[in-house]
Amino acid sequence: MNPSSVPAALFLADGSRFDGFGLGTESTALGEAVFYTGMTGYEEALTDPSYAGQILTFTYPMIGNYGISGVVAQYRRACVAGTVIKQIAQRPSHHLSRQTLGSWLDGQHVPALIGADTRAITIALREHGTIWAALAVGEAALHDAENRLADFVRHADTKALVPSVTTAERFVAGSQGSYRVVLIDCGVKRAILERLEALGAQVTVLPYDATANDVLD
Repeated sequence: MNPSSVPAALFLADGSRFDGFGLGTESTALGEAVFYTGMTGYEEALTDPSYAGQILTFTYPMIGNYGISGVVAQYRRACVAGTVIKQIAQRPSHHLSRQTLGSWLDGQHVPALIGADTRAITIALREHGTIWAALAVGEAALHDAENRLADFVRHADTKALVPSVTTAERFVAGSQGSYRVVLIDCGVKRAILERLEALGAQVTVLPYDATANDVLD
């Protein structure tokens, strides 16, 4: 999926605005603006529960060159609220690739800003630290973005993110493990579970609101 001619922009709570073009869903994403410096690992990052509700800017200039495989995803869906990419690869090359990053973002309903000055965004985020932001794709979204961001900042509550990435019910991973571990899921990555299994653990995963009795059961 190619970047469209639909205008898009990232608005930071300090009044900064970074323009580009939209990819995928025409909407507004609201959340904490953060950045990712890896040259690879974008599929893992976009599905990492630790990025839940955040707008993720990739500092590397081209993202998506090996597509999306589904094999390395850290969660069953995208966890980010939105993403900012300087240039998105249109023709991925990898034997495990199943679709382009652009088509995956569209299918996951993740609004994306393409072509913005990611270097300037990263510098701004390094200077400000934690800062709320709005990523708007489409004319209607751009018109309302600053008002929506101002309202969001007044009522933002990061604690509400945990229920969106926790398991809905108890399950066991590594059933052949020689010792037992209880893990309370506040957004655990698949790689962590796989590592515990590799160390010989039978991992019982519980929702974030599990009680002491649930743990001892």
